[in-house]
Amino acid sequence: AAEAGVPIPRAIERTRYDQAPAHLASHSFAALVEHAPVPVAALSGPAPLRVEFVNGALRTLPGAPRPGEELTTALPAFYDSPCVLALQQLFATAGGPTEAEHPAWGGDARQVARSALFRLPSEPDARPLVAMVGLEGEGERVARGALAELQREVEDLRRRDERHTR
Repeated sequence: AAEAGVPIPRAIERTRYDQAPAHLASHSFAALVEHAPVPVAALSGPAPLRVEFVNGALRTLPGAPRPGEELTTALPAFYDSPCVLALQQLFATAGGPTEAEHPAWGGDARQVARSALFRLPSEPDARPLVAMVGLEGEGERVARGALAELQREVEDLRRRDERHTR
């Protein structure tokens, strides 16, 4: 840095920010995602998958799990979900982040949501946690619903056109 003309005090100050911490305290993660506009949960596991934290967006959803609850007990639709297997694999292996579809957080097995799943860096001697971060907010759900309605309308018009052409 000195050879590049950077004053020594500024170069020393920069090195403090270049070294990322080896772990992230769970309360720091919670503070970072508390006001995120998508559902965020942190789970301990692998069995049972216990909900350790939910953010504000998830707390507002009726029927959503609460901290201290077991995920598959609070939301039985998760029990047969491929998402549970993906979560358990994240606890058992050094696998990287993944995406998974799962039942909606409100417990309606007919609705599907998507989340990014990844292990959280943890403090030494702390139980490992896996985060589930929703990949879509209310705007995306509304847009997807509107798109599905337009696709149904186009399909109806095609059928009418086929009948008319015959």
